[in-house]
Amino acid sequence: MKYKYYIALGLMAGLLCFKPVIGQTNKGIDDPDAKYGGFSIIQSNNGAGFGGFYEYAINASNRLTANIHLLIVRGKNDYPIYNPYDPYGYTYERSDKTRLSFIPVLVGYKRILFVDKLSNNFRPYLHLDGGFVTALDPANVPDFSDRMKNMEVYFTGIFRFGAGMDFATTPRTLISVFVGYEYLKFANKIDLPYEFPEEPDKYYTGRKDFNGITIKVSIGKKF
Repeated sequence: MKYKYYIALGLMAGLLCFKPVIGQTNKGIDDPDAKYGGFSIIQSNNGAGFGGFYEYAINASNRLTANIHLLIVRGKNDYPIYNPYDPYGYTYERSDKTRLSFIPVLVGYKRILFVDKLSNNFRPYLHLDGGFVTALDPANVPDFSDRMKNMEVYFTGIFRFGAGMDFATTPRTLISVFVGYEYLKFANKIDLPYEFPEEPDKYYTGRKDFNGITIKVSIGKKF
């Protein structure tokens, strides 16, 4: 999974080095009436996903935001187990395999920094948002139809804060890079294994703590 972080960090570094190809417009990136909507991809400690976002400018420095994503959760227990006693060297699918998906819905506040103080079409910002997460937890069994029939659904709150950079690449296009930390914790363990191990301390028995670092890249259009 580490290579995904390197790709995301490389993309972020490239954007930070990006030099806009246009000059300032009448309002440009500091447009106090801006409304943006678009597509975003997200990478976190828990997995990767995609979704959409919307931003509404209260004024040049302050914006309200909304985000919804689908995150495919992965874990260390996703990899198949090798059976050393099998003469053919077969592996088998783990009964504790992670099959979680999260659907976070968040609303928040974005503070644009250095408005009217930087000549180029980029602006750093601070961002915090919160909302709720729907967790889709299919049964950890091999058959797909049985997994869907025995799916569990959980809900919890989520809070995220961090900082990033907006880039206006054309008068109506915005690219945004965000790096932050999110607090995501369930009341009880989810993603429970189909067969509970005899020695729980030595094996995966589900999780309730999904806190971690989040990297998000968004591309939007001005309405």
